[in-house]
Amino acid sequence: MRVNNIKWIMALVAVIVVTISAKADDLEITSFGGNGELVFNEITNAVSYRVEWAPAAGGPWYSFEGSGMLNGIVATGTGSVTSSVPMFYRMVAVTNAPPPGSRNMVPIPGGTNSGTNPLGAGESYDSDYPENYSLTVDSFYMDKYEVTNDEMVRVIQWAYDNGKISAGSVGVTNLVGNQQELLDLDDIDCRITWSGSSFGMKSAKGSGYPCIEVTWYGAVAYCNYRSVMEGRTPCYDLSTWICNFSANGYRLPTSDEWEYAARGGLSGKRFPWGDTVTHSRANYYSSSSYSYDISSTRGFHPDYDDGEIPYTSPVGDFAANGYGLYDMTGNVDEWCNDTSGSICYLRGGGWDIYADYLRCGYEYWDYPDDSYYGFGIRAACR
Repeated sequence: MRVNNIKWIMALVAVIVVTISAKADDLEITSFGGNGELVFNEITNAVSYRVEWAPAAGGPWYSFEGSGMLNGIVATGTGSVTSSVPMFYRMVAVTNAPPPGSRNMVPIPGGTNSGTNPLGAGESYDSDYPENYSLTVDSFYMDKYEVTNDEMVRVIQWAYDNGKISAGSVGVTNLVGNQQELLDLDDIDCRITWSGSSFGMKSAKGSGYPCIEVTWYGAVAYCNYRSVMEGRTPCYDLSTWICNFSANGYRLPTSDEWEYAARGGLSGKRFPWGDTVTHSRANYYSSSSYSYDISSTRGFHPDYDDGEIPYTSPVGDFAANGYGLYDMTGNVDEWCNDTSGSICYLRGGGWDIYADYLRCGYEYWDYPDDSYYGFGIRAACR
């Protein structure tokens, strides 16, 4: 974020109308009329703007949302009330640059997305797929792609070299905190290998493909290790597995954040792009049992069904959604931060799952120590 060339003009206005003029490199207010119309130039790479106000030219500066400066003014009982009113304004550009040190992340703008989840023939609403939804989130960053085997190897090798984990032919376990299996290495479907001193990848569906056979504990631990590697404060206490959302490290997205991001700015749609799905849109198991699955090919995706499980696809093989996120539906199921008792939630569906699991509004669960050839991960941060 950057703030450039602040101009201040004294005025008391009731309404602010923002008019954007030609793009420039520096953000500047070009005029502020008595009718309340504020004009400023647009800058390169800005994804949004906001108007801020201050009681004096030197600040401090406040945004209008939630400031409460013009609301709830308390009567003094003396017959006279003095209150600060907006007299100075500036423009702030929010660019689409990811936070320093992050890898392949995109900004998700805060806001509210609400609507009605559509039903297919013979379907009904339940707690996993409610009729109506309303998602309100703050701005955050999210991995553009599902975490690949390459990225998981990078992080767990660092964790092993720094005494954070133990590894063997069976799997990977954290050494600090409440010990849990993080990655199931002895499952034939796992694409990550262990030599006795270093991690590697199988040649088939290894590099560039999503990491699988990761438990919820493994997804959380990955976020912590990646945070420390990049100089961020870890979000999780690995003794309790509780997330500190005020930390600036990586974490799993909440279920609401995941759904909000998956919708890509669209409301009331079944999928990130609309209401029907085909193999040209996602890697999943197609079936004529679902009225909205109109793929001309059925069963596993023919481009990835090569006889060797898993039938995952390289990350980014399909078009991104409105926020620039790839594979939010299909390929691998993605762990979310949310837990309820002994279960944890997943979203998005995978290469081996029917189209109903791919719906943006559908939530499902598994146990935190379970791994599977369809369970993967995508991280978020603030």
